[in-house]
Amino acid sequence: MLKIGEFAALADMSIKTLHHYDDINLLKPAAVDPETGYRYYDFAQLARAYRLLAFKNMGFALNEIAELLDGTLTPGPTRRFLKTKRADLAQQLKTLQEQIAYLDNKIYEVEMEGRMSAYEVMVKRLEPVKVLMARGVAPLKKDIGDTIAGLRQSVARYKVVPTAPAMAIFPSYLHPPQDIPIEVAQPTDSKVRLSGDDGVEEEIIPAMTVAAVIHTGPEDMAPGWVVLNEWIQRSGYRVAGPFREIFLHDVTEDTGKAAFELQFPIKKEDEDNDDDTKHPRNRHAH
Repeated sequence: MLKIGEFAALADMSIKTLHHYDDINLLKPAAVDPETGYRYYDFAQLARAYRLLAFKNMGFALNEIAELLDGTLTPGPTRRFLKTKRADLAQQLKTLQEQIAYLDNKIYEVEMEGRMSAYEVMVKRLEPVKVLMARGVAPLKKDIGDTIAGLRQSVARYKVVPTAPAMAIFPSYLHPPQDIPIEVAQPTDSKVRLSGDDGVEEEIIPAMTVAAVIHTGPEDMAPGWVVLNEWIQRSGYRVAGPFREIFLHDVTEDTGKAAFELQFPIKKEDEDNDDDTKHPRNRHAH
C-alpha cells in the first residue's frame, strides 16, 4: 500500500487533488485508517490515475471523465463521446488560429506603418437573403455614384419594408475604364408585384463568408478596400465573389456622417472553387 503522499508523487497529482477526487468518487483510496483518517492507495490504482490524467489532458470535464472511467459506456457511445470532444477541440484550435492570424496582422500593421490601421477587419458568415435587385452600367468611373442613385430609386419605388440596409454590388473585381456593371440590392421579405419593365427583379443572394471593414465619412473608400485586399492576401484567403458596399447610414446632406460597410466574399485558399460563388445568386425568389 502507498501513503497518499507517495501515491500523489507517483501519479503526478497533489494531495489536495486526491482529496477532491475522493470527495467526488472519482479516485477513492483503497483503504482509510479509521483512527487517523489517513488514506492509502494500491499500486493498481496508478493505472486509473494515469487514465484520469490522460482524459483530463484531452480536455474532458471531471463528470465526463467519471463516465469514461466507470466503463458503463459501450464501444459505440464511447467512440461518439471521443469524437465529439475531438470536434470541440478542433473548433477551439480553429478559433485560436484565427486569433493568432489577427494578431499577426496587427503586428504587421505596426511594423510597416508605425501604428494600427484605422480599419478593423471582421470575418463573418452571412445567411441567404431575399432582395429586390436592379442592374445598371456606369459609362465611366465618375458616373458610378449617379448610376447607383438611379438604381436605388428604381428599387425604392416599390416601397418595400427593408430587412437590412441596401447595398451596391460590383461584379467586376477591378473596375473597367468604362461600362462598369453595378447592381443595387435591397433586402426585404415583402411580397412584391413586379412591373416587369423596369429591370427590377426578386432574387436570393446565397450564404457567404465575408471580410468586412467599416468606412465612415466622405465616400473615398479606396483606403478601406486596400486594407481589406491586403488583409485577405496575408491571411490565407482569396476573393470569392463580387465586392459589396452596404449603405449603413447614407447621408447625402452631410457626407462626413455617412457610414458604409465594405465587404469581400472570401474563401480559404485551399477551399474548393466549385461552390456557390460561381453562381452568385438565384433568381425569382418566392
